[in-house]
Amino acid sequence: MIQLDPAAIDALIEHAQRDPYFDLYQRTDPNAPYMRRWWLTRPKHHGGTSEHSARIHQILSSDAERHMHDHPADSTSIILRGGVWEVVPTDQHQPAALDPVCRRVIWRGPGAVVHRRAEDRHQLLLPAGSTCWSLFLMGEKRRRWGFHVPGAQPSDWVPWDEYEEFMAQQVAA
Repeated sequence: MIQLDPAAIDALIEHAQRDPYFDLYQRTDPNAPYMRRWWLTRPKHHGGTSEHSARIHQILSSDAERHMHDHPADSTSIILRGGVWEVVPTDQHQPAALDPVCRRVIWRGPGAVVHRRAEDRHQLLLPAGSTCWSLFLMGEKRRRWGFHVPGAQPSDWVPWDEYEEFMAQQVAA
């Protein structure tokens, strides 16, 4: 837990909002964003000068309608305002089918610092009627990211850019 200066947080958010990244939308309502994102520093593959990046995230709703997801790089999140419940598997190596019952739910409030390996999966649950602001620091990209879906072939994992189509096929089946 770290101590945060409200004026510094305001300045950080204001600075980041000059450089928007694309928003993430709810699966059930493609017009409703669940996370807005802005760049502080861009990585090389997005026009920056470093392999590392920093973004500000504003979480507007839970990603509960989605399966747990991982990331393309190791990362650190610092909660700036509000808070979020983070759902993680009891064991990151357990089959995705166990995630709904073998899991931990951890409160991440202002000042919380969370380090994750790229392969670590999680899900974010936002308390009703609230938002959460975070600083998201990402290391060098080293893999594709995606969703951990029980029964997906070959390894209970679906790449992020194939997830919506995969889920639509599951509903249609």
